[in-house]
Amino acid sequence: MANKASRTIQEQIELLENRGMMFRDKAFAMECLKRISYFRLKAYWWDMQSDPINHVFTNGSCFEDVIERYEFDNALRKILFTAIDTIEIALRTNILTLHPTESHKTAGGSASGVL
Repeated sequence: MANKASRTIQEQIELLENRGMMFRDKAFAMECLKRISYFRLKAYWWDMQSDPINHVFTNGSCFEDVIERYEFDNALRKILFTAIDTIEIALRTNILTLHPTESHKTAGGSASGVL
């Protein structure tokens, strides 16, 4: 992959516009691009392109829809990681309860080194 010159946020918006992306609120888009990388958002608009080689967007592709997708994915990720954390803690607790180590069998034993 060739090294590409970095673009300002304004240039990123202009590039997306030239490729057919619509913006309802460019100030909002600028704020989003200040906190979320253009390249991170690329995954959320990929299927909005009618020509992925030349990066031309289909009619009606809107930046705010990209942000909605990103925010939905972010919220889903948080829910899933919270659930995974709960499952992991329960699993560790069950392993320690059902399969105590020798150190657990003696009074005052320590669980150091276990899981």
